[in-house]
Amino acid sequence: QATAAAPQWLGAVLTSYDTPVSWTIRPGQNIDAELIDLIETELAATPPDAVDRRVRLLAALVFEIEGHDDDRVRSASAEAMALTGRGVDSLLRCRALNARFFAVLAPDLWHELAPVGEELAELGGRAGHAGYRTQAHHLQLMVAAGRHDLDAATRHAEAAVAGAPGGQLEFTLGWAYIFSALRALVAGELDTAEERYSELATRLVGAGQVNGALMGLLGRFVVRYDQGRLGELVPELEALRDALPPTFGDFLALAHLHAGDPVRAREVWAPDAELARSYYWLIWTCVRAEVAVGLADRDVAARYREQLRPWTGTVAGLSSGTIALGPTDLVLAGLEGLLDPAGGGRVHHLREAERVAAELGAPVWRDRARRLLSAAVADHSTAPAPGAQDVPNTSAQRLR
Repeated sequence: QATAAAPQWLGAVLTSYDTPVSWTIRPGQNIDAELIDLIETELAATPPDAVDRRVRLLAALVFEIEGHDDDRVRSASAEAMALTGRGVDSLLRCRALNARFFAVLAPDLWHELAPVGEELAELGGRAGHAGYRTQAHHLQLMVAAGRHDLDAATRHAEAAVAGAPGGQLEFTLGWAYIFSALRALVAGELDTAEERYSELATRLVGAGQVNGALMGLLGRFVVRYDQGRLGELVPELEALRDALPPTFGDFLALAHLHAGDPVRAREVWAPDAELARSYYWLIWTCVRAEVAVGLADRDVAARYREQLRPWTGTVAGLSSGTIALGPTDLVLAGLEGLLDPAGGGRVHHLREAERVAAELGAPVWRDRARRLLSAAVADHSTAPAPGAQDVPNTSAQRLR
C-alpha cells in the first residue's frame, strides 16, 4: 500500500539511516524479508541516471543483507562503487565505500579493505565528515590487526576516539574498548579480557547497539577457550540456540565437545550451513574445523583443511579487531593429525603456530603450541612401522 500510494517518499524512508555502519544493524543478524523486498522494488523502479537515489538504495540493501546474501552484497556494492566512480559528491562516494566495506571483508576480497579504508579517510576528511573519518580508522585498525601490527591498530583506535562526532562517540568507544579486550586476550591476561568483554557488552546494550549481549558472549567464548573451560558455556549457548542462525551450532558443538558430550555435539552441529564471508569467516571456519576433528569427521575435515591452508601464518579472528581463537596453524595441525597422522604436516603447522604466537607476544597460544609440538614430535618418533595397526584417538584426546 505504501509503495502504491507514496513512491515519492518511500525511497527517502528506506534510505533514512545515514550513519556510517561498521557492524550489523540487525538484531540477531536476522533479516527482514519485507523490507528487503521493498528496497529491491524501489531499485527496480530507479533508473541508472538517478545516481544519488540509486546509490543510497544500494547501500541500504547491503546493510540489510550483509552476512546473509554474500553474492548480492558484492553486486550491490560493486554497482554503488561504479556509479560513484568520478564527478559525484564526496559523501555519496563515502556511502558507496561504506557498502563496499561489507563485501571486501570476504577472504578473497580482503586485499581491497586497505584501499577502501584509505579512500574513506581521504574523502571523509575532504568533505569534513568526522563520522566517515572515524569509520576509516576502524577499517584501518582491522587492516593493521590482520597484519599482526597491534600497535598500529591501537593508534587507529585512539585517533578514532579523539575525532569521533558526538553521535558516534559511544559506538566508537565501544569498538575501541573491545579491541583493548582483544589485546588483553592476546597478551594472556584472560581475567582482564573477560572483564572488558563483559563491560563492553553492558556499554553496547546501554547505548542501544543491537547484538551487544552477543558480542559479550563471543568474548567469553574465546576467553573460556583459552582457559580450557569452554564446556562451562554449554547452558548459555543452548538457551540461545533457537534465536541464532544455524552457523552458531559450530560454537555450541565445540562447547559440547569440551564438556565431554560428543553425542550432543553431533546433534547440534550443522557442518553444511553456509558460513558468511565476513570478518568472522576465518574464526568460524576454524571452529567448524575443530569440531570436525573432535568428531573424527574426515570428509568435513578434508574440506576445511583445503580452505584453511592459504591462511597459514595468520591468527583466526585477529583481523576483526574483536575476538580471536589463536594461530590458524593450531587448527591446521589438528586437521593434519586426523587426516595424515604419519605425515609431517602436524609438526610443521605447530612450529608455525609457535612462531606466530611468540612474535605476537601471546603466551597462552605459544605454550599450547609448544605442548602440542612436544607431543607431536614424540608421536612421530614412536610411530608404528608401515602396516602396523593404529589405535584411533578419542575426540577428547584430539581436542587437547
